[in-house]
Amino acid sequence: MPAIGVVAMLIASAGAAWAESAPTGHDVLRLCGGPAAMAAPPPTCVGYFEGALDAAGTELARRRLTACPPPAFGAVEAAALFALESRRFPEALDAPAADLVAGMLLKFFPCTGV
Repeated sequence: MPAIGVVAMLIASAGAAWAESAPTGHDVLRLCGGPAAMAAPPPTCVGYFEGALDAAGTELARRRLTACPPPAFGAVEAAALFALESRRFPEALDAPAADLVAGMLLKFFPCTGV
């Protein structure tokens, strides 16, 4: 097999492994100690949402995401909002957490005049 074929196979299998291991909404709630703990989330939970907000900021800069959370909206607020939305829509928690966070940002913080 040509070297390019081996590289393509490795990339494809890495992508499949990532898709299988991407955390779901349930995983994030477990990481955060459940919906009741989101008012004072543990550091691992805050870290997840800091990363999610950083990624959202990058996607916004690239114009791939059109959500505009206010500057004061941080990881703790994102965790609390995620908990609230998880109680409203528990059936959605099987979806990848990154998709749920992006959808949450789009729902609550649509950009206006951009």
